[in-house]
Formats: sequence, C-alpha cells, structure tokens
Amino acid sequence: MRTSVAVMVLMFALNSQALADGETQLGTSTEEDVENMSPALKTFICSATSTPDWCKAYKSSKTSTSIADWAKAKEDARLAAIAKAKAEEVAKAKSIADAEAKKREDKRRMEAAQNAADGSAAQLFGAKLEQEKLTARLVTDWEELLGSIDPKKLTINQVVKVREFADSGKIPEANEILAFAYANGSDDLPINLKEAYRQYAAAFLAGLKHVRSNMNRVWDKLKPEQQAALRNEFNR
Repeated sequence: MRTSVAVMVLMFALNSQALADGETQLGTSTEEDVENMSPALKTFICSATSTPDWCKAYKSSKTSTSIADWAKAKEDARLAAIAKAKAEEVAKAKSIADAEAKKREDKRRMEAAQNAADGSAAQLFGAKLEQEKLTARLVTDWEELLGSIDPKKLTINQVVKVREFADSGKIPEANEILAFAYANGSDDLPINLKEAYRQYAAAFLAGLKHVRSNMNRVWDKLKPEQQAALRNEFNR
C-alpha cells in the first residue's frame, strides 16, 4: 500500500516537472519554433505569465489586423450608405421626371382633344350657319316666286318651280300650294288626287296642321286601291 502511494507521488512529481519543463520550453521558444503552430496555440502561449519575445510582435499584428478589418468594414458600410442614398436620389429624380412627363403628355392630349372638339364645333357651327344662309336664300326666292304666280292657276313651268321648293323640305307652304294645284287641276295640269294627298301629307308633317281638313276631303275622293297604295307608302 505504502509502495503504491509512493509510486503515485513520484509520478505526479514527474508530470509536474514535465509540465514545468514544457512551459519553460514554450516560454523560451523562438518565432521559428512556432511558425507552423495554429493561431489558437500561439494565443495560448502568449497568454502565459512568462512569454517569449515573439509574442509582442504577434499580439501587435493581431490587433493591427482587427483594427484594419474594423476600419475596412466601417468604410465599406459608409460607401454602401452613400451608394444607397445616391440610388434613392436617382430613383426619386426619375419618379419626379416621369410624373412631369406624364403631366405634359396628359396636357398635350387634353389640348389635342379640346382642339379637335373646337374644330368639330366650329365645323358644325359653320355648316349650320351655311345651312341657315341657304334656308334664308330659299325663303327669299320663295317669296319672290309667290309674288309672280297665281297659286290657283299654275302653269306647268310654275308647277315645276314650286315642286323644287316643296322637295327641299323647308318650305311646307310649297307642298300646300302644289297639293291644291293637283287636287283642283288647271288648263296645264290635270287633276291627280293621289299626288295631292302626298303633298298635303308632307305639309301636315312639316307643321301645317290646318291642311288636315283638305287631306280628309281628298282622301274621301280616292279609290280604294289608291288609298291602299298610299297606306303602304306612309307605313314604310
């Protein structure tokens, strides 16, 4: 028993001495001795109380590298922030430019539409004015014709002239005179009750409501087949 304890004490002493010798050996190691060691082992060696001469340079290089990495990371972050701000500024400027371009295009289209509308309105107004002039001229010509004819005794030439005014659709009085001429006849114009009814109907539809009684009288004189033919005409 005593022998076993003695052996254990001896082994502990030997191990302690070995560790002490190892620490002493590492503490006196040179930079060439630790050249192939890992950074972790180098850091362990340099954390001891007694450190070799190369530890000072090693610690300095680690600190310098860390600072350099930190400085580089900080500079990269600064440059990234500048690039982001520049990109946002460019995007904002593009958005503003696009909005202004859209406003200009919308304004151009509105002006084009307005010009087209104004042009159409002007064209319609011009056409209406021209039509009014033609109507006024037609009325003047009609009044001149009335002063030169006897509606109850129209000649063939006068009938032709009156029909021109009647066919214009703007002088319903011409339709009434023409209807009277066909309903009563003359030396130059045979009676034509069917045509008389057509002309009275045209005058009535154009607003001369007082011709209705004459229409009825003419209608009563028409033959059944003539009445049927007129019904077909006006039902189309």
